[in-house]
Amino acid sequence: MLVITGSSGFIGKKLVESLSGRETLLLLRGNASKFSRNSLYTNSPNELLGHYDRFSSDAVIIHLAGLAHVKGTSEKAFEQANVQYPIELFKVAEKLNVKRFVFVSSIGVNGDSTRIGSVFTPNSLLKPRSEYAKSKHRAELQLRELSRNSHVELVIVRPPLVYGSNAPGNFGLLTEFISKFGITPFGLADNRRSFVSVDNLCSLLEICADHPRASGNVFLASDNETVSIKEFTHAIAKGQGKRILHLPIPITLIRLFGKLVGKSALVDQLFSNLEVDSSHIKETLGWTPPLTMKQAMNSLRNLSK
Repeated sequence: MLVITGSSGFIGKKLVESLSGRETLLLLRGNASKFSRNSLYTNSPNELLGHYDRFSSDAVIIHLAGLAHVKGTSEKAFEQANVQYPIELFKVAEKLNVKRFVFVSSIGVNGDSTRIGSVFTPNSLLKPRSEYAKSKHRAELQLRELSRNSHVELVIVRPPLVYGSNAPGNFGLLTEFISKFGITPFGLADNRRSFVSVDNLCSLLEICADHPRASGNVFLASDNETVSIKEFTHAIAKGQGKRILHLPIPITLIRLFGKLVGKSALVDQLFSNLEVDSSHIKETLGWTPPLTMKQAMNSLRNLSK
């Protein structure tokens, strides 16, 4: 049995869809008296203890729920959603005799960029910078401490930007911009970034739930492809079935413009390097991404019609 939090989100919806045919239990926010064959509505993890019979001995929790890095979100809000909730849920999982807890974290725990010639690995020094990433880091530390003396196995997955049809955030903005205008200012971009499609991430999460060697590991998810923002947006356009023109605008001018309009953080994210080494996943689990970036981007074609 796979128990999933955050099933109403972008990744969660895709994960539930990909798990069709498997026994799942969705943990949803709401009145604890409401439930159906494959869902439980709770406002607190402790309420799950009243439904002990719904959890099998081989149950695995995949924890996707959390508060995303939205501008203006307070540190307290991140603490409650991204730290306190998963910690409480893990403690309840122990009482429910759950087998494994898969915590979906963020590559931001490693940092927001890599230097030229360097990559993030599971053993890299951790330098979370945003409040969102710091909250994920605190959750990881506390979960690892709890798991040391627990029968519940812990697996941590850190994805970079997750893309796919209906993805929110910067990817959604990029797809909309390309669809409407067919141009980008990325003609001179030569940075190196790792991404992961939602399809590949869902495939990895299922493996992390099942594979006996996943326990105790931290996995850095990616498509195993490193591309520039120019190549990434070109793949978006091709996935939409559209032509695209990359204007050769000097990056220094783009950074200056970003500073003038208060978008320096966005420009830094687009043009910085963020490389992930996912070889540990193949070595440990024998898993490789089932889709290439080109194949994954084909899901965008229907949206552009």
